[in-house]
Amino acid sequence: MQIFPVRRYEIKSSAKPSEIAAILSPHVEPYSLFPGKGRHKTFSGSVSETGFRFVHIGASGKTFPFHPTISGRFVPSAQRTTIRITIKHDSYFFIPMMIMTVLFCLVSLPMVGVLLFAGHFSNTQIVQMILPLLCLLFLSVPAISYLSALSFFQGEVISAGHQLANIFDPILLKPDNSSR
Repeated sequence: MQIFPVRRYEIKSSAKPSEIAAILSPHVEPYSLFPGKGRHKTFSGSVSETGFRFVHIGASGKTFPFHPTISGRFVPSAQRTTIRITIKHDSYFFIPMMIMTVLFCLVSLPMVGVLLFAGHFSNTQIVQMILPLLCLLFLSVPAISYLSALSFFQGEVISAGHQLANIFDPILLKPDNSSR
């Protein structure tokens, strides 16, 4: 099981790396120090003749913590160019999320222990019945937030993948179906 989600795949093109970079460049704007200002393109990052690295920009024109980082490397050969694409969360998002989850657990476990201890000595049956359920719900918050982050990431991967496929569609090598 991977803690940090990553999706890797390859596509093949008959175009040269410089042609691929020229096709991709109109859809990519440089990184901005002021997020949300002047976002009119699909991606924010950089493109060169060796590859690319950018972040998908949402429909609202802003980058969002769940937006994946998309990087690609052009591997030229005699007849074609292979584009190796990696889509992943940026570590600047996941590492702080993991640190906050650990801190949340370290702070909340003593409080949950005190609540359970107080509930054990309580005379009311309702407190003894509801308190463990509240503690369980309280402790499940990090797991719920992590799973929701993963689901948002998968949605963003699909969206970014479709937009990237639309950009690369004219230059992709199509499988030959005439041999059937």
